[in-house]
Amino acid sequence: AEIMKHPEDIRGTTADILQNIASGNAPGKQEGYLCLMTASGFACTDPDRSCCIGCGYEIYTKTIMRCLTAEYKRLVERKKNTDEAETIRCSKILKDAIMPVIAEMVVSMKQLYPASDISPLLQEMKGGLRLC
Repeated sequence: AEIMKHPEDIRGTTADILQNIASGNAPGKQEGYLCLMTASGFACTDPDRSCCIGCGYEIYTKTIMRCLTAEYKRLVERKKNTDEAETIRCSKILKDAIMPVIAEMVVSMKQLYPASDISPLLQEMKGGLRLC
């Protein structure tokens, strides 16, 4: 990561960077996507790239995948430590809500952005699910 190679060159403090992200002042190339590079005051590292999916600095997709993976883990743990009715409810949420969304995200990314490298996102997702 270019930012980490020269931390003294970051044009904003961590608080400023987080404020840019929280306020939506870190636009990516695509509407609705946020970028860690623009939040830090840097230009896009790959100006020829047509989409943000698969970029190591894109925030939106990673955040959603992390939230889904965390919810998956939470529900799996809850199933282990609760009564039968709650176990059934958690299983239904996993089967009908969480897993279909994760699967749809992965399939959609490959179909909509075939040139993007989603392997880092998949590795992160696998790591989160492996903890369960």
